[in-house]
Amino acid sequence: MMWNAPCIQCGTRVQDPRSEARGQSLGNQMSESMELKAGTLLEMLTAMLPRAELDYERAASQHRFLIAFEGRSHVIPLSDRWFESQTEQSLAQVARTIATRLQATAEVYESA
Repeated sequence: MMWNAPCIQCGTRVQDPRSEARGQSLGNQMSESMELKAGTLLEMLTAMLPRAELDYERAASQHRFLIAFEGRSHVIPLSDRWFESQTEQSLAQVARTIATRLQATAEVYESA
């Protein structure tokens, strides 16, 4: 199965140098927070794309959403830094944007 190029680019943020000095427990809390946000996004995408097959993988601070929709496969890579800056409302907007783009892509290929 071939995966298309990402349809959403990762955001970048400058890391606060003080955050490195906060210790491992903060890192664990951040990981749990990022996992919760990733899970929220996955649930939203599942609800908005009921005919899609969705999968999620994580390696270190990188998250990948694998979406098979209307005969095409897509990969959406996002980072912990990107998730850190997101709220539930912004995650909902991102899910709507992804769903809209995937549906538009499917329509283009369907009409070709």
